[in-house]
Amino acid sequence: MTPNINAAAPSVQHRLFRKTAMILATLGMTLALTGFSMNAHSSSHDDDLSPKEVRELLQAGEIQPLLTLIAQHNFDGNLLDAELEREDGRLIYELEFLNEQGEVWEYEVDAASGEILQQERDD
Repeated sequence: MTPNINAAAPSVQHRLFRKTAMILATLGMTLALTGFSMNAHSSSHDDDLSPKEVRELLQAGEIQPLLTLIAQHNFDGNLLDAELEREDGRLIYELEFLNEQGEVWEYEVDAASGEILQQERDD
């Protein structure tokens, strides 16, 4: 009887599922602990978006869901913070990730196109 080598190695789909589940769990914890700072908790700034505005933008297809962009770019590390802001007429996700080396990386991602506009290591 020949051993089934595929039984021991997780499939690509299984690894992707596990990574997605880990991202969702991390995001869930982040949202629960931080109250998800989408800058929707205060309407005192022109750049802030209310939860209703965010929902309407998602439903209209004007922005992509945050989890879609996280999975698309396969960011390294655990999500620490996520914000959605309006900057110069563009909707931008500002994301912070903590990698295994203990470095915090900040990313600005266009919420409509998904393009990474800026990335830098936070000192």
